[in-house]
Amino acid sequence: RHLAFTSIEPLTRYDNSDLHEPSRMDREVFEYSAQAGVLVCASCNPSNARPTSEASLTTQPTPFYHPRVLSEDGSRLFFSVGAAETGGLGPGEYGDLIAGELFEYEGGRVHLLAKSAQLLDASASGDDVFFVTREQLASTDSDENLDVYDASENGESALSSVPAPPRHGVT
Repeated sequence: RHLAFTSIEPLTRYDNSDLHEPSRMDREVFEYSAQAGVLVCASCNPSNARPTSEASLTTQPTPFYHPRVLSEDGSRLFFSVGAAETGGLGPGEYGDLIAGELFEYEGGRVHLLAKSAQLLDASASGDDVFFVTREQLASTDSDENLDVYDASENGESALSSVPAPPRHGVT
C-alpha cells in the first residue's frame, strides 16, 4: 500500500539539482501511496530551495532483518539528510555508519529527530524510533561513545533508564 524509495530523478516539480554543483542531481526520498495514487517527496525542501546534500533511507539491513523506515500505515517515514563525521568509526565498531540528520516525515511535515545519528529501526506504528549517535542527548551520557536512543511518541525511553530525546526535535 505504501512504498518508500530514493531517486536522483526529479519525480515531482522540485528541482533537485545541487545548489553548489548544479550539474549534479541530489538523491531525494519519496513515498508513494498506492491507495491514494499519490507520490510525495518527503525530503524536498518545502520552500523549493535547491538541496545542498543528499537524502537517504539510512538503515543497516542484514540478510535476516531489514529495518523499518516506513510505518505500517504509511503515515510516518524516517530518513537522513547529509553526512556527518563519524569520528573514525569503522566496520569493526558499527558497520559502515554514515551519520546525518535524522528526520521524520508525517502529515506533510518534516521533523528533525536527531543530528549526527543513524537510524536503527522503527516500530510498526512509528511511535518508537531507535537510532545510534555519539551526541550526548541524555543527562546520564557523559562520553562520546555510541549510544542507542528511543525517540518515543510518549516521551519515555524503552532503553534502560536513559530518557528519550523529545519526539519532534532535539535541542
